[in-house]
Amino acid sequence: MTINQIECFVEAARLGNISKAAEILFITQQAVSNQIKTLERDLGYTVLIRGSKGVSLTKEGEILFSYWKTILDNYRISIKQAQDFHSRRSRQILIGLEDMGKFSEDIMQALPEFGSLYKDLQIQSQTLPPKQMLSQFETGDLDLAILYESEFQSCRFLKSLPLHKHQMKVYLYFSHNHPLAQKSSLTLDDIKDETIGVLNKQYSLDFEKKMQAFFDYNHVAPPTNLLEYSSRRDLEIGLLGGQCIAIVYEEMFFNRNHQLISQEIDVGNNSSRMAIFWKSDTMYAKAHSLCEILTKYLHRYLS
Repeated sequence: MTINQIECFVEAARLGNISKAAEILFITQQAVSNQIKTLERDLGYTVLIRGSKGVSLTKEGEILFSYWKTILDNYRISIKQAQDFHSRRSRQILIGLEDMGKFSEDIMQALPEFGSLYKDLQIQSQTLPPKQMLSQFETGDLDLAILYESEFQSCRFLKSLPLHKHQMKVYLYFSHNHPLAQKSSLTLDDIKDETIGVLNKQYSLDFEKKMQAFFDYNHVAPPTNLLEYSSRRDLEIGLLGGQCIAIVYEEMFFNRNHQLISQEIDVGNNSSRMAIFWKSDTMYAKAHSLCEILTKYLHRYLS
């Protein structure tokens, strides 16, 4: 049976008249009759009694009608709600942003210029962890994402465009209150026994893996004393409190009062770039436009 058959049956039963059902369904009386006959043939029994004054329900028809009228109403409501959402969604561009510290501020400043290119669309942005971005890409609730390229390295269903050519620098961060602050120079071997702050896998898909790669590149055993944090801000607070040290990409922390000490680390090709990701082919031109704008705003960091 089909939704058209159910619709014709329910309306005929509700109105008690096939002609009136045809009128509100904007089809012919013959079409309604044929749909109901096909339904009865598929079911193997009669659901309507035809008479000179209209139609009435059989006992079987009463049972079906009692359930199917609700099903039909819900079907129509769901179609209307989906159409309304699609109409609104088609006029939006939803952008997911990973929290990347100072870079995120510049990206937010660039979005109004991007919006001026698409004045008929509503640009919306939201800071999201990469794992949630992937889920929203899969459901169609996200159009573009800006984050570290390495986060989505294994995602074959997404297209990407790097925002800069060279890989980002990597820095060791720790507080002035940390014992390491007393040393004039540091190597990875000096910090292998320290507590290392990392972002957990709910927040970052590759943070811990990248940190381990930094040690492998320098032929130093990866640390085992890891302290997980659920956000970049929480990690920065942990650093300021001397609870840990961290190995992160450049400009990840605001460090406004210079409370943190930073030292660049040689990690070879084990770093990453910032990139724009998208899934739908309809986002290709928009991703390239956004890339051009962001490259200009991020130039002072990544030139």
